[in-house]
Amino acid sequence: MSKGIRIEGFIFAKDGDIDPDVFYETFIDLIEAKGWLFGGGVRPSNEDEE
Repeated sequence: MSKGIRIEGFIFAKDGDIDPDVFYETFIDLIEAKGWLFGGGVRPSNEDEE
């Protein structure tokens, strides 16, 4: 059985907004550069969301 990491949380820019498509491409580039896999997705959020 493989062990992994579950990611839960929010990411916000210090200034302005983060484009979800740009974030996803950047995140996947990092994951794939390490030879890892990601199963999941991303969606827009705001600071008021619980």
